[in-house]
Parts: sequence; structure tokens; C-alpha cells
Amino acid sequence: MFDKAMRKSIETYMQPGEELLEVAIVQGKGMTKFLAMGGAAGQAIAGARRDKKAAEADAAGEGGDVKLANKMGIGVTSQRLLIFKAGGAMTLKAQELLTAVPVADVDGMEVGKGAMSKPITITVRGESFEVEATKASNPQKLVEAFERAKGAQPVG
Repeated sequence: MFDKAMRKSIETYMQPGEELLEVAIVQGKGMTKFLAMGGAAGQAIAGARRDKKAAEADAAGEGGDVKLANKMGIGVTSQRLLIFKAGGAMTLKAQELLTAVPVADVDGMEVGKGAMSKPITITVRGESFEVEATKASNPQKLVEAFERAKGAQPVG
């Protein structure tokens, strides 16, 4: 429901023949906790700090293949895992492509249990990253789409 604008905005980043399997709107690890402790303003401040640190690490050449932001859209396609910086007032849209890795390079994706949100762990080339989805979303669909795409990839 809320991912309709995200889905449409991601389609512009697709390659010929690539199929968008699933989309999820997520946020950086711990952002739900910041919302509970400091309200929307506290979450915005923490997110801005996190985005600034990531940009500085990137500029210094310390960023890895996977880049994250405060608010994100994740798309699993038939060929790639895409992570976008998301923005927008009422509906979130993909604003900037942060990460695009072949599905074959993604080792795994799993949804954990959380009290306030659902943590999602993504492992790419042996390195794990954690983001979180709202309780109301169904991030398991993202994992299932990844597993379908991974199963369709040629081995080798």
C-alpha cells in the first residue's frame, strides 16, 4: 500500500529485461528506538547524523559496496539487490541509488523478531548489514523474492 510510489520510482533504475520482484520501505537500524525516545524530531536528528557520517566515510574511500541511509527503499529484482535513499513528504520515493549488487553476490537475507520493528539482516559478500521495517509491513515478502531471484541465478 505505502510502497506504491517507491515501486514506481524504482522502476526508472531498472535495466532492460530486469523484473522488479518486491519492494520494502525500511530505515536504518535503531531508528524506531529514536522515534520512541525523541519523537519525530529526535529520529530526524539521529538520521541526519547517520547520513552525514555515511557520506563522510564514502568521501574518504571507507565506504564499502553496500551503502545505507536513514530512510531507504529496498528493491529485489530478477538480477540485483537495489538500495535507495528515500525521501518525500507524504509518500516515500527513491531519490538516490546507494547500492546495486548482483543477486549472486548476496549471501542471504533474513527477518528477525523485534518488539518495535522487524530487523532485516542482509549479508553481501560476507559482510552483514541490518535495517529495520515497521511492524505493519511484511518484510518476509522481500526475503521470499530474494530467494526466488537467487534460485533463478546460474551457479558459477
